[in-house]
Amino acid sequence: MIDRMAELMPELAADPDGFQTLLASNEANLVLVADLLEAAADPRKAELPTPTLAYTQVGAHHNTPLPGLMRVYRTGHAYVWEVLLGIMREQVSDPDELTESIRLVSAWLHEFIDESVCLAEEAYNSERERFLRSSAASGSQTVIAILDGQSVDPTVASQRLRYELGRQHVGFVAWFDPADSVDHPIEALEAALDEVVGRIGLGRPFTHALGLSSVAGWAGAHDEIPAETLAEAAGDPSVAGTARMAAGEPGVGLEGFRRTHAEAMDARRVAGLAAAPPGSLTLHHSVALVAMATADLDRARSFSKRNLGGLADDAGSDRLSETLRAYLDAGGSHGRAAQKLGIHENTVRYRVRQAEEILARPVGPQDLDLRVALSLADLDLEEDA
Repeated sequence: MIDRMAELMPELAADPDGFQTLLASNEANLVLVADLLEAAADPRKAELPTPTLAYTQVGAHHNTPLPGLMRVYRTGHAYVWEVLLGIMREQVSDPDELTESIRLVSAWLHEFIDESVCLAEEAYNSERERFLRSSAASGSQTVIAILDGQSVDPTVASQRLRYELGRQHVGFVAWFDPADSVDHPIEALEAALDEVVGRIGLGRPFTHALGLSSVAGWAGAHDEIPAETLAEAAGDPSVAGTARMAAGEPGVGLEGFRRTHAEAMDARRVAGLAAAPPGSLTLHHSVALVAMATADLDRARSFSKRNLGGLADDAGSDRLSETLRAYLDAGGSHGRAAQKLGIHENTVRYRVRQAEEILARPVGPQDLDLRVALSLADLDLEEDA
């Protein structure tokens, strides 16, 4: 169902936070449909599941157009009907019974969707009205306008956000994966950001919720933010506690505010592809090349396969790939690669020759395409990643 929605509405897949929220909502609705059908319950007495309520609330906060949210229901309805129709045709052999089954299930499902859409619209409009009256709305809309590249008065925006925008900023993204079970995830993520930013030596961060279990944050300073302090924090495997975190590179003013956030989101994407563990902080600086290379996953897969050739399928490719990475990172020095790997220099020479035979070409220290392809090989670039 999610794949169908992403195909018809590509903007859903482009927003990882909205995508995960939608995934949770869809799952909850499918469970609800199954429970109601099993109990032969009246579909018009259904109530919106909690994840669906949350999905409508996030849409209201982010000013997502209501027609787009409702299209999700229509798409899900069509997909579920296709699946149920296939099941009925497989299990019901009598033509009259099949006709009656189709009529009953179709009517039931239409009533369920009609009731759910009405409830979702009411929830959206109610939350939108409440949110616009709240003090949080002004700040949220200001952040969205800045990130969208709209013309914003930095002085007015700073007052609304209670965060000075004329300084140097580092942008962060903190999130929990769907498999993580965390009570009050937004509060937990904000606490994790406080901890990390404090360790770097910056003031309390400004935060902006991206979804049900993800938060963007910015920390500012009037002086230059040393890259080594970020690197030191990223070197601690549990710096973010139980959350996962990514950070952009320092930037100044409104443009820096936008750019460091975009870089943090790119680093987050790489962290997801690399299955970064809880507690990790992924710096854009350390994955910038891979982030650019994976902006288009289809092209990244093609590039990796083309440059690795048979090496990607070789039984001993992990060992050879590790050696090639060390060799290329060492500027083509067998000795420095051997020292890094803790093996004999002749072993490095032998493995490089093995890789050259598989690749059917020589490998040189300036082989950037191969080095990028080896980095991509470490990521989960499968079609359903």
